[in-house]
Amino acid sequence: MSKELDNNINHIMAVVDPTTSRGSTLKRAFRMAKTYGTAKVTAYLCIYSNYQVTDRENLIEVEKDRHLLWLEKHIATMDTEGVEYEIVIDWDKDWEEAIAVAAKRLSPDLVVKASHRRTAGSRKGILRRRTTEAQRKLRTSDRRLIRNADCPVLFVKGPWKEAPRKLLVAMDLSTDEESYKKLDQRVLEFGKAFVGRAPDREMHVVNAAEKWDKFVHPPDLAKAAGIEREFAHTGEGSPTEVIAAVAEEIDANLLVIGTVGRSGAAGLRIGNTAERILDRVQMDTLVLTVPEEG
Repeated sequence: MSKELDNNINHIMAVVDPTTSRGSTLKRAFRMAKTYGTAKVTAYLCIYSNYQVTDRENLIEVEKDRHLLWLEKHIATMDTEGVEYEIVIDWDKDWEEAIAVAAKRLSPDLVVKASHRRTAGSRKGILRRRTTEAQRKLRTSDRRLIRNADCPVLFVKGPWKEAPRKLLVAMDLSTDEESYKKLDQRVLEFGKAFVGRAPDREMHVVNAAEKWDKFVHPPDLAKAAGIEREFAHTGEGSPTEVIAAVAEEIDANLLVIGTVGRSGAAGLRIGNTAERILDRVQMDTLVLTVPEEG
């Protein structure tokens, strides 16, 4: 069962991504730890080397020690006062999969991970470049984490600027499936808890209808979400495009989306809505998961 995200986040796992030099995940994790009064932050790093040596075990030990010193030096530049932390370093060639496995093994209440940020040119189709290996790995690790994590995952799109003030929650009122109803309830609960922590925060809600007969009018969405009409946004089209457009229009600082956990062949299928939205938007995105019914 997925863990609930509430005021009692006791353990944050910050993924130190080997494909980017940004320290945004660790900085964000420590800032959040202070906000929530979190007892612990785990700085997680997965490394690997193809060096051909006779003593492979010694190489692994040396590389882990080297990265441990580097990470300790990096953390020393951050504000960690009052926050307990540990460093976990794994050795695995498939680091995208290793992140998902570690998220289960370490059992955090929240995972914080850097995510691929698209350029304005690539979004508008003006500039088309070949996807780099680093970007591909970021996207792959995002997908695997979304599909396997038992806790909420915050995907960080850029450096910390200020605490988010405008939240956009994505709902799906097009289905009567129980798992999706639970998902809508979960994202709404988070959103209301979020705005309740500070008087200057506001929560907007968006619902997309891919078919005209599933369209929900803004007043009906406002009623379903328990919010004022001015904060309800609806649109006809793919969830990816509608949600991204509304997020940009209202200048949201944080997007909250949900996904239903999948297994087997369904879990391997690329093209999950949450993953496409994550690739499309530019703001930090929190993904909440509920298990698939049955």
